[in-house]
Amino acid sequence: MSVTLIIGAAGGIGTALSRQLAARGHKLVLADAGTNVYGEGHDAEPVERLAKTLPGTVYQATDVRGDGALEGLVDFAYASFGELHSAVYLAGFRHERSVVRTRPSDLRRVLAVHLEAPLALMKACAQRWTELRQSGSLVIGTGPSAFFGVAGQAALSAAGAGVVAAVRSAAVELHRKNIRVNAVAPTARTRLTEHLPLFQGVGDGSLSVEPVARLIGHLLSDDAADVSGEILGAAGERLYALQSRETAGTFVEAEGSIAAEWDRIVRG
Repeated sequence: MSVTLIIGAAGGIGTALSRQLAARGHKLVLADAGTNVYGEGHDAEPVERLAKTLPGTVYQATDVRGDGALEGLVDFAYASFGELHSAVYLAGFRHERSVVRTRPSDLRRVLAVHLEAPLALMKACAQRWTELRQSGSLVIGTGPSAFFGVAGQAALSAAGAGVVAAVRSAAVELHRKNIRVNAVAPTARTRLTEHLPLFQGVGDGSLSVEPVARLIGHLLSDDAADVSGEILGAAGERLYALQSRETAGTFVEAEGSIAAEWDRIVRG
């Protein structure tokens, strides 16, 4: 029996993943605060409704911003099933504001949900698995804007880039403990993204959440037992890896011209 904790379970990707894993026999612990697309409000009904369609599933309408919220969800999983094998973080909200209009309160709010909470989940799972000498798999959601500039998304991009850095560092740190950590940066039509220009010119069935869920399911499975520290993307059925690149560069002596060597520095 595999037990999986899914945070942000009532969203499009979370719902698809929950159904796919349940069909494979996973026992599920679902968590979702039921906020609107801007991260406001609280409604337990969406996650409760989803859980009732999946036999043997337990749930909590937890706000990840609460003190000890992620530790509490891990405790809840162990209290419910006696074990936990994997965890997925997909919680998030829509935030679009230019750099000059981003207030300190905006940044704190974005970072709390999109960076601090995923880090808290990593810590809570890694501590428990280490104490029990268990292996485990973590998948954290991020976004393509962590790699590519997007106007109006500086705060979300910063949080997403933080997730990328944290996943890669945690993967190195936890490898010897047989704990895998990966991230997924989807391009998919959800209630948070359907307003974007990208989705206005494609059919309703294009760029669906199902391939993203399938990719996450693979990362949780034994088929990906040797995969850790990867940032994977999914755009429809096209799956790919997102990687940082260091150019070969060139040497510029003290008396040399940086401008003259610029192309070799940035493209070499």
